[in-house]
Amino acid sequence: MTKIDRRAMFRLVGTGLALLPLTALTARAARHAGAAVTMSGMAFAPASLTVKAGTAVAFMNEDGAPHTATGDGWDTGRLNRGDSTEIAFDTPGTYAYACAIHPSMKGTIIVE
Repeated sequence: MTKIDRRAMFRLVGTGLALLPLTALTARAARHAGAAVTMSGMAFAPASLTVKAGTAVAFMNEDGAPHTATGDGWDTGRLNRGDSTEIAFDTPGTYAYACAIHPSMKGTIIVE
């Protein structure tokens, strides 16, 4: 049996714990099959997303601060950390949006 010293064990456990949020984020994004925008680091990612008409885009807040995605005639409402909602984009066009709480956060949905 291999002996693992205390420091190595803490590194191993710490690495595993550090990866847990990434696993949750990846699982959430996978459920939305690529039509997802994440709010993280005071930015929307991706900043520009192209989808087909009729696609529902998931907006997920993975940031510590609350955010919105607010466009002309649509709004996700306030999303706290871990919250998500979907907005359907049925009509082709370019939809600019921003966070109503942090106006420097901007994004675009392009519907084909």
